[in-house]
Amino acid sequence: MKKKISEQNEEKDKRAAELIIANKELQYQNEEKDKRAAELFIEQETL
Repeated sequence: MKKKISEQNEEKDKRAAELIIANKELQYQNEEKDKRAAELFIEQETL
């Protein structure tokens, strides 16, 4: 029983680490998208 709980906790920890990485990647993509949106806005203003 303890072994199974330990295995489940390890899996949860792995999944949590994966989600943290995925979240950081999404945060980076959102920042890049915001930068691009700002660039397009500036380009539009100069037209």
